[in-house]
Amino acid sequence: MKFLSLLGRCGEWFRRLLRWRLVIALGALVALGGVGALVAAHVIPLPERLDYGDSVVATYHDGRPAHALLSDDERWRFPTSLDDVDPAYVEALLALEDKRFYRHPGVDPIAICRAFFENIRAGSAVSGASTITMQLVRLLEPRPRTLRSKSVEALRALQLERHLSKEEILEAYLRFVPYGGNFEGIEVATLSFWGRSPSGLSAAEIATLLAIPQNPGARGPSERNRENLRQSRDQIAIRLAGEGAIPMAARPDELQAMLDETEVPVEIAGPPREIPHVIRWLKTHRPQAFERQETGRAQPAVRIETTLERSTQQRVTEIVGEHRARLQATGAPHAAVVVMESETGEIRAIVGNLTFDAHTAGSHLPAFASPRSTGSLLKPVVYAAALDEGVLAPSHMLADVPMVRGDYRPENFDRQYRGLVEAERALALSLNIPFVRLIEKLGVDEFVQAMFRFELEGPVRRAGDGGLELVVGGMPASTLEVASLYAGFARGGRTLPPAIYDVDSGDGVTLNEQAIAGGELIHHFLGVSAKTGGDVSGDAQAISPAASWLTKRALMRRPRPWVDVGSRRARDEGIVWKTGTSYAYHDAWTAGFGENYTVAVWAGDLDFKRHPELVGAYVAAPLFFEIVEAIDGPVPLRATKPVDELAEIEVCSRSGRRPGSYCENTTTVEAPARSAAPERCDIHVQIDIDVDSGRRLPDGCRPDGVDDIEKRIVERLPSAVASFERARGRRAGSMPPIHPDCRSEDDATLSITSPREESTVVLETTRPADRQMVRLEAYSSTGSEVHWYVDGRHLASEDPDEAVYWVPEPGNWTIAAVDDRGNRDIVELSVDGNAAPPDSEAP
Repeated sequence: MKFLSLLGRCGEWFRRLLRWRLVIALGALVALGGVGALVAAHVIPLPERLDYGDSVVATYHDGRPAHALLSDDERWRFPTSLDDVDPAYVEALLALEDKRFYRHPGVDPIAICRAFFENIRAGSAVSGASTITMQLVRLLEPRPRTLRSKSVEALRALQLERHLSKEEILEAYLRFVPYGGNFEGIEVATLSFWGRSPSGLSAAEIATLLAIPQNPGARGPSERNRENLRQSRDQIAIRLAGEGAIPMAARPDELQAMLDETEVPVEIAGPPREIPHVIRWLKTHRPQAFERQETGRAQPAVRIETTLERSTQQRVTEIVGEHRARLQATGAPHAAVVVMESETGEIRAIVGNLTFDAHTAGSHLPAFASPRSTGSLLKPVVYAAALDEGVLAPSHMLADVPMVRGDYRPENFDRQYRGLVEAERALALSLNIPFVRLIEKLGVDEFVQAMFRFELEGPVRRAGDGGLELVVGGMPASTLEVASLYAGFARGGRTLPPAIYDVDSGDGVTLNEQAIAGGELIHHFLGVSAKTGGDVSGDAQAISPAASWLTKRALMRRPRPWVDVGSRRARDEGIVWKTGTSYAYHDAWTAGFGENYTVAVWAGDLDFKRHPELVGAYVAAPLFFEIVEAIDGPVPLRATKPVDELAEIEVCSRSGRRPGSYCENTTTVEAPARSAAPERCDIHVQIDIDVDSGRRLPDGCRPDGVDDIEKRIVERLPSAVASFERARGRRAGSMPPIHPDCRSEDDATLSITSPREESTVVLETTRPADRQMVRLEAYSSTGSEVHWYVDGRHLASEDPDEAVYWVPEPGNWTIAAVDDRGNRDIVELSVDGNAAPPDSEAP
């Protein structure tokens, strides 16, 4: 018996030992599992989708989204910060989905037990136990709804809690929470549903944002889901109101009335895409702007903060849309508008083209960056540079008569000539010939340097050395550059690089470094000059404040050509403006500024097709004036006058230059004080006159029999002007012809220099013949008066240094020149074509 008892005791001890070993083994296994889980949490990578890039978002100056691009995984998803989300929504979210979010490690055991017993009692799955962290795992790594998947989600949730803070987990959930289709995240939802950020949400909006993610397919905004969404929203709102987790009305009937009055969204408008051409251009020429900036462990984000003003951008875009049909009807399939804040150089609105679609060729191209022929837009630069160099005062009389320089024959746009014209009026009327003569006097190199000072790259971009034609469209520029140029005039001659980024945000990026490859504007980012490599990010004085102000005054002068364009307010209340038309009718321009903004408008054909209706005053100007009138006021010209920089100078009333010794009538005008246009009048001269014959006696010539000589002050117009005026039957100064006995006969020669022998003149059918006159010139070694004959018929007699103009007719003609000494020269000339009837050409 004792043996049996001892044997029983041994068995009991053995069973106890075995039980403790099992407990120890089980504990060891649990410990090893825990260690393994910890190791796995650190070794196994977090869900890959957590690091996917969000949509690229370009924002307006006030932070509201202006344009968005799909994320790396083809979703609409914005980076989200808890600071930007209404705290009432976050409180409601946690009350509905995860009450113990801040107290559990990613898995909530209490919720699991509650869900287990509720589901047992109901006999089906009526309650879940997924925490916000587990839901985030499911959003990042979708799996079938099985027990095994739940286990994996739980482990992944524990892993996320080990690596991310509670705030980071919440922000990640708010990024990925689904709202139907490829729309994710609370910021995308509020922007797509109600056009605003997720701050300041109403109770109905909070309930809507909580209802849709529970079943996006059945509750996503659509007409089909309207009732499902409304019922789910109301149930959630009433439940949360009962728990005090959402701001609601005091009484249930008031709550229901508020919900009934609030419509649920029935469509997803999607994020804004309002500046597609800017985004396309930045992606091509500024790809580093799209590189991810780590704003948080779970938020690889690209947010481009632009300087654009939302109201200005939308208004300008609307106005361009209203003009689209008119522009296209005139042969302008493309257009661009740049609105710049004059004082800062920051771009407040920019329109890259008339449309952005696959049906219009070239519509996807950012036309604001394309260099185009500028027409007359650069004349103000020549004018201001000439003022600063002292070769011009606003009162100077310039020659507006036909001119020829080799093969170059410039013409005014209206193909009319005015003889002598005041410089300020020549700019106001945008006359080509006076400005070609002015750049000839100023020097092409000085003009090019002025363009460089304005940070324009036209001198680099153009092929060859160019010449006088640069001032009438021979130097290309983009709409961005034109806006920057005119903004320089608006701020008194100071240049600033145009900026599209908010320079205070740490992403300051300017647009004035040209990369000439491909003819596209890449204009210097980071403030480095393409020409010198130096820093040009600060202010620079391209022209003096005095020259800038005088140029503004000229561009505000009335009357102006084409005064029927634009509204009367824009024309008459002090808007500075200038039009431009390219020589081949590819480009129509208007640029200028009001009190605060500079506006540049280009319309044309990016394929360089000729459209005769593409004229700046008729195509671009109406759009320009409507934009300026909508966003700006008049220029306060008097208030901005640089009094200390200007000087009152006395000038001859006839020539507009400083009075010479023989100027009898003078007046005073304003000119830059530092240069003050020192050139003296050369129109009024004193000569000796043979009283009997009325002929002029050059110095050293006193013919026999000439006894009565007197000194007389006369007007001696430039020879080209005098000849032109005489050809038109108008008075050409008061210089008498030279006395016939004062001409030398030594080595007497006479030769016609224009036209050339056996040359051909082809008449244009669109212009009257008297606007296509042939210039006759001859060289005479004797200085004797030259008599001109056409087919034996006397045309005119002139001094040899004076040109004569002949109105051509079709046929073959013999042009003869004979001087007073019998010297003679003849050329044969052919005239082809038929000119338009007189006065048939439109002005």
